[in-house]
Amino acid sequence: MDEIGRKAAVLMYRDALRPERRDDLRGSAEIEKLGTLIDLADELGREFGLRRAITWADRILARGDSVRDAKALVHYFAANAWAGLRHLLRREDDRLNWDQPEWEREIAHLREARRGMDAELDPVRRCQILTNLANALNSRGRLVEAIVEWDAALAINPSFAMAHGNRGTALWWYARVYHDPGHQAYLVRAAHAALDAASTVDDPYVYPPARRGFADLKSRIEQSVPAAVLEAPCEHRVDRQRSAEETAYRKWCARERLFLNDLNDLGALEIAMADVLTLPTFTTALNEGPSLLGFFNQLKQEYVAARWLAYEGIHRHEVHFSDREVTLINTLDYPAYGLAVEQIKLAFRSAYSLFDKLAFFLNDYFELGIPEKRVAFRSLWYDREEPKRGLRQTLQGTRNIFVQALFWLSKDFFEPSLPEAYDVDPEARRIATIRNELEHKYLKLHEMMVHPKEGRTPEAAFDRDRFAYSMKRREFEREAVALLRRARAALLYVSFAIRLEEERRDQERAGNGVAMPVISDVWKDEWKS
Repeated sequence: MDEIGRKAAVLMYRDALRPERRDDLRGSAEIEKLGTLIDLADELGREFGLRRAITWADRILARGDSVRDAKALVHYFAANAWAGLRHLLRREDDRLNWDQPEWEREIAHLREARRGMDAELDPVRRCQILTNLANALNSRGRLVEAIVEWDAALAINPSFAMAHGNRGTALWWYARVYHDPGHQAYLVRAAHAALDAASTVDDPYVYPPARRGFADLKSRIEQSVPAAVLEAPCEHRVDRQRSAEETAYRKWCARERLFLNDLNDLGALEIAMADVLTLPTFTTALNEGPSLLGFFNQLKQEYVAARWLAYEGIHRHEVHFSDREVTLINTLDYPAYGLAVEQIKLAFRSAYSLFDKLAFFLNDYFELGIPEKRVAFRSLWYDREEPKRGLRQTLQGTRNIFVQALFWLSKDFFEPSLPEAYDVDPEARRIATIRNELEHKYLKLHEMMVHPKEGRTPEAAFDRDRFAYSMKRREFEREAVALLRRARAALLYVSFAIRLEEERRDQERAGNGVAMPVISDVWKDEWKS
C-alpha cells in the first residue's frame, strides 16, 4: 500500500470506528460496515479495531434479528477478525504454540458460518467460508478434514483458485508424510493437478501473491518429480470380483470417505476401496512384543464393524426376522424401532468410544504416564488432565503436527468436567448429549417429528414422551456418519503422528544401539470369522 492509499485507509478506518456511524444501522448496511472495519483494521494492523469489530459482531449475533444468511456472513466476518488478531499477536512459532484461543474462535465462527449458509448466499462468499475453514483446520494439522471443505468449495465453483491452491499445497505435504511410495505417487499427481488449476483458472477473487506461490510450488514439484509419475493416469481399476451387495457397500463407503485409506481423500476412487492403513515402521524394546500392532488392529476392526452397522442400518428397508413377534405399543409419535435403528445407534456408540481407546494407545506410545483410569481423549493433553494447568510438560515443544491435529480434534468433543470458555465445534455439546442419552438415558428416534424441536419435552401431552430425548432418525443417521468420518481422521492422524515421531527418535538414536528388523505378515481374510 502506498502512502496515499494508506492515508485514505486510515480515514476510512476512523470513520468505521465511530459509534454514531453504526448505531442506527441494521441489516445488510450494518454487516457491510462491519466487514469494512475488519478489512481496514487487518490491513492497517490495528488491534483495537479488530477487537471492536469482534464486540460489534457478537452484539449483532446476540440480537438474533438477522436472517440466516446474514448470520452466516457475520460469523464469516468475525472469523476474519479473529484471524487478523491471531496474525497480529503472533509471538512464536505456531508449531510450538499449540493452544491459541484466536484459532478456537476463528474455527468456531467459520463452522457457524458454514452451518448457516444456504443457496441464497453468494456462491463466492460460500466458497470463501469453506476455503477459510479448510485453511484453518489444515493449519492445525487436520488436513484430512480440510480436504473435505476444499472439495465442498470446488463443488460450488470448480474455478475457485484459492481452494485449488491450498488443497494442492496440503496434498503435497500429505504425500511427503505418507509411508507408501505407491500412494505417494497418487497424492503427488493430485497435488500437481490442483496447483496447475490454481495457477491457470480464470478467477478474479484469487490473491495475486497466492497464485504466484501456487505456481512456484507447481514448478518445484515438476523439477523434483519425474514427468512419468506426474503424467500417469490418476485412476486405477481393481480387478476383483465382488457381489452386488459388497459393491454397493464399498461404493457408499468411498462416497462418504470412510475407508481407512489416504486415497479416499482424493474421492471415490476404486483403488481407495480398501482399508489399507497400518502403523508405519517403529522401534520397540526386544521384550515388547506386538502390543501396539495388536491394539491398532483392534481399533481398525471396531471402526470397520461400526461402519458396516451404520451402512446396514441406514439401507435396511425390510423388517428383520429378529423383530418379528416382538410386541411394542404404538405411542402415536411415529417412533423408529427395529434392528436397523439399533444398528445405527450401536455404530454411533462404537465410533464415539474409539476416541478414548485412541487416548489409551497414545498414552502408552508417547509415554505420557497417565494412570489407566484417568486416560481420556479430551483431557489427555493437559498437566494432571486439567486444561487450566496448561499443556503437559512432555508435549511442550513438540513440533509433530499430527499430534497437534489430534489435540485440536479433541477440542471438538464436549466434556462437562472440563469447562472451557468456548466451544470450537458449536455442535459439540449436542453430540455429547446424544451420546449421554444413548449410554445412560433414553434416545428416541422418530420417522417424523410431530413436535419438530429436538430434545427432551417435559410438557404433559398424549403424544409427547417426557423421558425421551427425541430426534429425527435421518438426522441421527447423518450424525453417526459424521462421527465415523471423525474417527477415521483420528486413526489416520495417529499413524502419521507415529511416523513423524519415529523419524525424530531415529535421529536421536543416531546409530546408538542395535536394531533387529522384524517383518510382520498380514492376517489373511480367510482366517477371519
